[in-house]
Amino acid sequence: MSKRSEKSLKSANQPKLITFVVVNLVLAGITLAGHETVISSLRGGVKGDWALLARVVGLPAFGTLAVGLLGWLIPRDWKEALVFWRLGPGRLPSSEAFTKIAPADPRIDMHQLSARLGSLPTDRAQQNTVWYSVYRKHSNEAAVNDANSAYLLYRDMTAIVPFLIVSLMLAAGVIGASLPRTLALALAIGVEFLLLATAARNAGRRLVANVLAIESARSTKPAEQPSAATPTLSKPRPRKKTSKAEAGPTA
Repeated sequence: MSKRSEKSLKSANQPKLITFVVVNLVLAGITLAGHETVISSLRGGVKGDWALLARVVGLPAFGTLAVGLLGWLIPRDWKEALVFWRLGPGRLPSSEAFTKIAPADPRIDMHQLSARLGSLPTDRAQQNTVWYSVYRKHSNEAAVNDANSAYLLYRDMTAIVPFLIVSLMLAAGVIGASLPRTLALALAIGVEFLLLATAARNAGRRLVANVLAIESARSTKPAEQPSAATPTLSKPRPRKKTSKAEAGPTA
């Protein structure tokens, strides 16, 4: 995907990522400390515990800072590896564009796709390269943008989860949370990671498929033929010379 398109989509996804981080922190607090403690703390803030209230209000600001930092701290290669559990060219969804994704999509005519792109590659790195060249032509299509936005969102959420689980386990140790509560939180975040990684994979494959479906739907340009409405001009036939005897009598 183009860097400009990815940057604009990531900016649009920023509020969703911040909400994701804040909700996880709140639910983690409930799991570790218990809902009674959380509710009483909120009541204390309403009654005038300004220090506590400031911390609650500052939670979204912390989420904004954390999301922005992690977005630049985590390399894109690592994010993709966390989603697809592969390294190298195979970490990209487009590495299976022509061997698995396109043949499995009923919208894609493989013969038409081959007629437009030539011999379709089977090597993972080459599939990435060819698919990206096609993506550049259709990056502004609505179906492509929607799938791209979903892929970037779920990919970034997946990449944030390992940092969440490490920081929350440390917090559990600091506040002295019970072992059952800590294990329950770890299990919940582990399930969340699997769900987000699956959603990111599906969105990435949908992005690849949408691009190829649009490309295969374009008809190949037929060879130019002379129009039936345009008359073809033939060369005038040479006039046969005749002798005076053959021409007959003259008046």
